[in-house]
Amino acid sequence: MLGVLILIFLIFRISRSAKRAGKKLIFWIPLALVLYIGIQSAVAGSVVLISLIGERMLGWQPIQLGKFALPILFFSEVFSLLAVWTIANYLTSEAEDRSS
Repeated sequence: MLGVLILIFLIFRISRSAKRAGKKLIFWIPLALVLYIGIQSAVAGSVVLISLIGERMLGWQPIQLGKFALPILFFSEVFSLLAVWTIANYLTSEAEDRSS
């Protein structure tokens, strides 16, 4: 829930900075949302894929992903918010460069 609140704050920051920089909101906000959801999906998918490959091809013992749910959620949330924060900082610097 905290990640979604931070995402909303960053989306507002992106929209404000994009307007000041003269960039199109129709591109930047969907890009931020796609990155947020995409990175989380990629992290979860890669964990499941590695687990399945390990069990079937490498002979690993089956593991319960429930043990690793909290660290997986934490790191996927951090990486997703880092990507959105990078977009927000890029647009903020573009707005500052344009105003000066």
